[in-house]
Amino acid sequence: MAGIRRPGPEYALVLLLFLVLTIIFTWPLVLHLHNGVLGGHGDTLLNTWIMSWNAHALFSHPGSLFQGNIIYPSRDVLTYSEVMMVESLFAAPVYHAARNPVLAYNIVLVLGSVLGAFGCYLLIKELTGSRWGGIAGGVFFALCPYKMSKIGHLQIFFSPFLPFMILHLYRYLEHHRTRNLLLFGTFFLLQALSSWHYLVFCSLSAGLLCFWYALFARDSRQWSRLGLAVLVMFVAVAAMVPLAIPYFRSNARLPHFERTLDDSEYWSARPGDFLNVLPENLIYGSAPAFFTEGNILAENVLYPGLLVVILALAGILIRKRRGDDARVFQRDASTMKGYFALLIFVSVILMLGPRVGGVKNPFYIFLYHLGLLKFIRMPSRFFINAVLGLSVLCGYGIAKISLWARSWRNNLTVAKVVAGCLVLFLILEIATFNLTVYAVPVWGEVPDVYAWLEEQGDVRIIELPTLPLDNSCYDFRVLPLNPVDLPSYLFREGMLMYLSTYHWKKTVNGYSGYLPFFYKRIMSEMQGFPSRRTVDLLSALDIDYVIWHWNWVDEEREGEMRARLESWQGLERREDFDRITVYGVAKSGKTGAEGLQVSLLAPRVMVEKTTFNASLLVRNASESVFVSTKEERQECTVSFVDERGMTALAYRSRYPAPFFLEPGESTVLPIEAGPVPDEGVYELVLQTGDGVLPSGEYRAEVQTLPLAEAGGSGSMAGNVDLEGPGRIRIPVPDGLHPVNILVRNQGDILWRALRDEDDLLDRLPLGLVSLMVAWGMDGAAARKEEEHMLPGDLAPGEETPVPILVRPPDKPGTYELFVGLYDADIGWFGTPLTVEVEIEGSKELR
Repeated sequence: MAGIRRPGPEYALVLLLFLVLTIIFTWPLVLHLHNGVLGGHGDTLLNTWIMSWNAHALFSHPGSLFQGNIIYPSRDVLTYSEVMMVESLFAAPVYHAARNPVLAYNIVLVLGSVLGAFGCYLLIKELTGSRWGGIAGGVFFALCPYKMSKIGHLQIFFSPFLPFMILHLYRYLEHHRTRNLLLFGTFFLLQALSSWHYLVFCSLSAGLLCFWYALFARDSRQWSRLGLAVLVMFVAVAAMVPLAIPYFRSNARLPHFERTLDDSEYWSARPGDFLNVLPENLIYGSAPAFFTEGNILAENVLYPGLLVVILALAGILIRKRRGDDARVFQRDASTMKGYFALLIFVSVILMLGPRVGGVKNPFYIFLYHLGLLKFIRMPSRFFINAVLGLSVLCGYGIAKISLWARSWRNNLTVAKVVAGCLVLFLILEIATFNLTVYAVPVWGEVPDVYAWLEEQGDVRIIELPTLPLDNSCYDFRVLPLNPVDLPSYLFREGMLMYLSTYHWKKTVNGYSGYLPFFYKRIMSEMQGFPSRRTVDLLSALDIDYVIWHWNWVDEEREGEMRARLESWQGLERREDFDRITVYGVAKSGKTGAEGLQVSLLAPRVMVEKTTFNASLLVRNASESVFVSTKEERQECTVSFVDERGMTALAYRSRYPAPFFLEPGESTVLPIEAGPVPDEGVYELVLQTGDGVLPSGEYRAEVQTLPLAEAGGSGSMAGNVDLEGPGRIRIPVPDGLHPVNILVRNQGDILWRALRDEDDLLDRLPLGLVSLMVAWGMDGAAARKEEEHMLPGDLAPGEETPVPILVRPPDKPGTYELFVGLYDADIGWFGTPLTVEVEIEGSKELR
């Protein structure tokens, strides 16, 4: 390679080499570019959908780019994951020409690998003059074990512009050409537009390079160049604002949208992760005792290989000998060597997350509170910058070792052989082969129902049956989505999301990095389809068609399910497609806010100068279903009026809108906890403005006490009663079933419904109480326990209604429903409620 002088042939050969290596490392993907993916049917198909949706929307209705067709009726669904704009633009020509989302996705994957390797090759060659070092570093940057583990996460795997960005920033800082400054800004923007993660990674790597050069700046011209480089970074970030606005909108509208420090700590790198290897690796695939086995899509396959570490250390430690004027030993190259070592160090510090061995990581926490890391759930992904640093330092190492070998009898051939062997050994150590390719239907393999849907105009669909969930709470504040079989759930929802690219109709199905309340609640309700409750919900949401898959129903249940679906009021069979049937959903009347009755549930006693928890109790008093698709928190005003009629304290607060209520059903809407005034007697006044609920004013008499008096003696006692008949009958499976409970605090201690981490009440004997629900049959547990939050704090002697949604067991029979009180510290306490429940129909719909 050293004999090549013209860059054209050289670059063509290098690009060809990287393409061949990409084909080998991803084998046998090249045989299935049009109908297979790596990394499973989950996140891979999510990214395929994102790129296809962008390619479709940008050229048909760009103003609705973020209003993807999945997870209906939520809005701005593209913000629930990465926007992947650059990948989408690369994919668009293939998508529109071939009408094959999988082919477009795989071509972008291969292109990203080859370009990333080539960019790193150019960067290393510029710094060291070594083509062999450039090849080694390029291969490692594009195809190292961590990058291969992320091959199903294209938004992380795709990093072609990161080395180009550093290359042109270096050239600008050294040679001061405006062209390089503009190219730096261009590549920064292109890489940042590929993923919000890369906005952070680019800012970190470019910012550290500017910082590194600032340490050695000696005159005003150098500072001026650094200032222009930083300015270009800010301009590139500003250019991304239009794409960021919808994310800010979702963050303001949706709870728990940003990543917490607890999320980051859970997904942080651990020391043992640096010994995780891929089973597909040719050398470490058998996972020798010293290593542990990871997998593709894992976040912790962080073992880089032994040789790359040795070469990187050689690149740092081998010193210039007298008279050696090779490129790798020149001043600017030596300066950059220190920068890449710093980049690795900082990246590892960030990978460890907000806590390291139980001790706070101040660097990570500082950046988090600046807002730079609030959308990064997995700090281990900072390894991408460490990979860049290792790649370049590995190139330094090969350059220096080959120079050392050449000095032995001044033999150029020896230098070539040594460098070539090192590159070969590096490739062999990190090589993967024979990856699992997951088949995806394309063209004629796509079920006919989706071609039929494409012709149906503006319709909304849901594809059923759902896979079973194992949720333990259906509260507004805590609504998880826990599939019994998570891989199967992701496969099914990912495949339905991908298949929607063949019709682009609004669909309830899909999944993303963030799942809104609507999606989780609908999927929880659909566990009981078909039933009165589930059909009412679909009708109220303006769902036009249920796409029913018979292959997802147990054979022994198929006859019963056909009879039920054919006879169910509100459903009408429209079309049959082999093992798929389309049912139309009849539209029925629904009530608005005028059909709701609202009252305030507030504690009679509060603790001064802290916070309190309260709720609005909402009942559907009409004879029609109520549904609201407003995800925004509703505004309200909270005031404390003293005995003289003066307002002692007033502030704005918010509460969630009610989602779905059957006639006669009630729910509670928790009000965001707010401050409490000084000790005294007040009238609490809550005013709702224009919104989902009718405008109104709701009042309650309250007393605020000092902390010590509210604690009482610590006596925990209470009882639970059932509102209405003492026996519950569920004639058909309803998925979720409403139950109205009455809870009374019979002790002398204030119960807290919620408690903030830093609340003063953590240091006082005040209860943190919730309702716990359990199902039993013949003395044995029939379902896991469910937890439900109280609607608000509860003072001694006070009683409050608690409407809850429970999920009955799957099989018919007579059950006992146990409802009791549970304290976070002492567990179950008080007198529980036992209700006999008769379930007359089976819910085994799978």
